[in-house]
Amino acid sequence: MTKKVIDIAVKQGVETIVVGDLTGIREKANLGKKTNQKLHILPLEKIVHMIMMSNKS
Repeated sequence: MTKKVIDIAVKQGVETIVVGDLTGIREKANLGKKTNQKLHILPLEKIVHMIMMSNKS
């Protein structure tokens, strides 16, 4: 998933990817039962870390 984010950013000429403060995002979300379940299983810290590491290579 992070490779796709990086690939799209490169194609669009994006030089900086900004990730906001995700604290409490899971608690604040009320997007319906199925969408909330999907959001709760996302490893947000891991995704941010992978994007940061992809940028360094």
